[in-house]
Amino acid sequence: QTAMTEARKAASALEADLPAWGSITSVINAPLENVAPDASWISAIGMWLFLLPSLIQAIFAGLCGRVLVCVSIGTCCIPCSEKLCSALGSVLRRRPLYMAWTWWRYMLSGLVALLAHRMRRLPFFEWEWRAFGGKQYWWHGEGIWCWSHKDCDKILRDNQTRASAFACMQACTPDLF
Repeated sequence: QTAMTEARKAASALEADLPAWGSITSVINAPLENVAPDASWISAIGMWLFLLPSLIQAIFAGLCGRVLVCVSIGTCCIPCSEKLCSALGSVLRRRPLYMAWTWWRYMLSGLVALLAHRMRRLPFFEWEWRAFGGKQYWWHGEGIWCWSHKDCDKILRDNQTRASAFACMQACTPDLF
């Protein structure tokens, strides 16, 4: 009987340490992981402070494909733009806080382009694909996208680095869908 009491105490102590599986409260209260510095609260405050200049740039990029390409991956016309003032440059530097402005502009550009395509994602993606030359690959989010089913199938069957991500965008976890 003493062994049984000890086992119950040990089980109670273990249950107290573990969050309830499937508990929405434990999911919501869990600490965030994978938060890039340019997606921090400081960055969010900065975005609101610099919303007007970011929005002006985003309107041009969201309506003109060539400008969107410059915002996304830089351009050969402006030296070092791919490293210093594009979403690609930010990703290559692991999205530091000092490059947050590139993401504000990039995300607002995507929103403007989506609104211009009446909130329909397929026409938006086709427009973006054409803006990058309509070839096999283009940039979206934090990575390269491909158009053909053959390439997608090859990628899915190959070794991949797994991460908490959705559609070439790192996701903060825990996240609720």
